[in-house]
Amino acid sequence: VQSPLQSPILMSPLPSHFRSAKELIDRSNKIILIVDERLDGDTLGSTLGWYFVLTALGKSVRIWSSKEVNHLWDYIPGTSKIETDFSLITTWKPDLGIVSDSSDGVFLQAIIKTKIWPLISFDHHSKNPGYANLNLIDQSAASTADVVWTFLKWANYEIPTLAAQALLTGIFTDTNIFSSPNTTSRAVEAGTHLISLGANPKTIVQRAFMNKSLASLKLWGTALERLFPDPVLGGIATALTLADFNRLTATPEDGHAISNFLNQMLSEEYDLVTVYQEQPNFLIKGSSRSRQTDVAKLVSEHYGGGGHPLAAGFTITNAKLIQVGNLWKVERISKVD
Repeated sequence: VQSPLQSPILMSPLPSHFRSAKELIDRSNKIILIVDERLDGDTLGSTLGWYFVLTALGKSVRIWSSKEVNHLWDYIPGTSKIETDFSLITTWKPDLGIVSDSSDGVFLQAIIKTKIWPLISFDHHSKNPGYANLNLIDQSAASTADVVWTFLKWANYEIPTLAAQALLTGIFTDTNIFSSPNTTSRAVEAGTHLISLGANPKTIVQRAFMNKSLASLKLWGTALERLFPDPVLGGIATALTLADFNRLTATPEDGHAISNFLNQMLSEEYDLVTVYQEQPNFLIKGSSRSRQTDVAKLVSEHYGGGGHPLAAGFTITNAKLIQVGNLWKVERISKVD
């Protein structure tokens, strides 16, 4: 299969690029779906939605992830189909790859160097550099799942009920059930259509937003107790240390969505919220949310991260969190091998 010329980064995919993507999909028999390493609701929902659509088209489909999927996502149909053996990339010999919601493609570099098949990227992140052969990137979309939905509708592909359930998961998790500032009329239209196809919103709400373990609730309590004014990014922040996770036997997934919750719950005088979480090997993961401030630009300037104007993330290497009075700060340490 000949790869198409690499497409430009698109503010909104053009019909010509939709046609190119459909031609590649229609003539392919073996398609590999690649899950972004963040393993959030949107990348999983978009990817697994594709799995059921392509299977209904009669394609041979396999899914590869660079990491094991946490059991917390088991409610999304198709998670059991995800494989983590890298040899799948080189030995199965697909004739097309599709990656959804992977904004930078850093973890894909090893794949891009070894593959001999064209790659299509579906995404909605502004920092996507256009690493695939064909890049369908809509920065105005609320989620990658509704970019995929838009394409499926345009291509007139059947969306089975299991695909609808997976795609609705991506839309719900990236819009906080249509309550976040990035919610668009198209996202609501997509959600309405997917529910009409049999997707069950109650399952997603219960499992993604309400099904908290005791360890998770205690971790959230620690985060709420530590709220402080952030001297670096501004606004309000909280900090969770590696010791907190160990003491409460909590996982990084237990801290998922704290920033979204705080952004929704705090009064309007607090425009910006950041959650700092220590990870093993002297890493700090940060998640910032805002109602008006361009946090993608802000965190990029300070920590090198990025994302959307109102929702961004970052990773700080060789650092730890230390308490100074009632504040918490990032302390850089000597490089760790």
